[in-house]
Amino acid sequence: MELREVNVNINTAASALKKATATYIQPPRSIVVPKPVMQQQQQPAMDVAPPNPYGYSAQEMLSMAEASYAECPCPTCAYYRAYYTAQVHGAPAAPAPRASFSSTSSIPLMSVKTSAQQSAAQSGPIYADPSLYEGPSTMMNIPRAAAPRPARQSLPAPPPPSDPVAAFHAQCAGHVVEAACSPQGKTLLQAAIRTQDPSVLEVVVAELCEDLETAAIDPNGCHVVRAVIETCSAEQTASLVGAMHETLILNMATVSQYTRRILQSLFERQLVDLSGVVDVLSPNASYLAATQQGCIALMRVYEQCDATLKAILIEPLLPLFSYIALDPFGNYVVQCAIEHSGEMVAAQYTVNCFAGRLLPMSCDKFASNVVEKIIRTCGHVPAVRRMLLDELIYNPASLQEMVNDGYGNFVVQSIIDSSTSTVETKRIADRLRPTLMNSPYATRIEAKLKGKKAGPAAGNGHPYHNNNNNHHNNNAHHHRASSSQELLY
Repeated sequence: MELREVNVNINTAASALKKATATYIQPPRSIVVPKPVMQQQQQPAMDVAPPNPYGYSAQEMLSMAEASYAECPCPTCAYYRAYYTAQVHGAPAAPAPRASFSSTSSIPLMSVKTSAQQSAAQSGPIYADPSLYEGPSTMMNIPRAAAPRPARQSLPAPPPPSDPVAAFHAQCAGHVVEAACSPQGKTLLQAAIRTQDPSVLEVVVAELCEDLETAAIDPNGCHVVRAVIETCSAEQTASLVGAMHETLILNMATVSQYTRRILQSLFERQLVDLSGVVDVLSPNASYLAATQQGCIALMRVYEQCDATLKAILIEPLLPLFSYIALDPFGNYVVQCAIEHSGEMVAAQYTVNCFAGRLLPMSCDKFASNVVEKIIRTCGHVPAVRRMLLDELIYNPASLQEMVNDGYGNFVVQSIIDSSTSTVETKRIADRLRPTLMNSPYATRIEAKLKGKKAGPAAGNGHPYHNNNNNHHNNNAHHHRASSSQELLY
């Protein structure tokens, strides 16, 4: 027997090691090199012999089951009869071929070769093909590190051509609406329109009038329509206004801030009669006032209209003023109507629409802004001043509720600020002192009274008296639903 491999058995304790012993083992078994997968699939019969799929007992059970269904003519028994016949007599499919690997490790044995094995050993140790050992792993698949890719950057918009008019006639003439609804076409059309070339404006207006709704509501096309309105002549503006129907006007007022600016630009220039647009907005004013973009559209149109169109636009809202003032968006429309209607008209709106409603409005998050707007705009009109003092200051229950309310106390400060008579200020202070005992806002109200008594010079230096520093000014005390809902001008 020749020495094939020596394994040294060493105990764990070094002190206990006396003498290393050598173990003689049998010659290594011949390692069967498995065949590649493709060769196994091509020659399955050479590697795997189809075994008998059923044992003796299983064969007997299948035969008994087949016999039990042999006599019954029902469809169910016929199905099972055919099934068991196929199981007993049919040839089952052979299992998929598998490579038979030796139990020996794939690591080559280090042994002393005989003379007969020297020629085989010259080629080096025998390794199994690693690809044959690949299979589904039960461990978590760790992603391989991929080569870093450059970050995707948004491509900048293409610059306008050097000759926008020539580029317009070459690329956009004949399909202006389609070009306006794409980012590249929008850039080219805006550059061509800004040149104010008559040939460009004529073609653009003519094609827009045929399908104005598509371009005016599109996120890109609305910018083109607005550019045309800001540039074209009165006749061309009249053509565009004539192409606007009721649904289009309402959609432009509510879809986005960019579509509503088409109406805003239209009323800022007012080259033609726009009473038709006002006639569409007026019946739908209550709906528009309750939407974010609709209320801004009403405000911008109202600010640019003359007195006649203002009266037509605001008339449907007058009976609803006290309710619209409570709305998160509608209160801005009411404030705009009071601020831009003139002093006497605003006083008339206040007396007719808010009489008996000032207390609940003053304690509301949104309507308190309307009350403050009334105080600053027409609060010195005798009829309005008398109504404010009677409902809010000279009524002990109302005054007690307001000085303890988070919004009402600002209305009280605004009334003190707007007082122009020393006698009236003293009377307000006398009414306030008993109610400030348990008020959480007593410090602010008392500071406002002291600043008012000291005179304008001292009052302007107090942080609560100066309107520019008053944190309640311009609706600052209101926590709006979201900063993104800020009204955009």
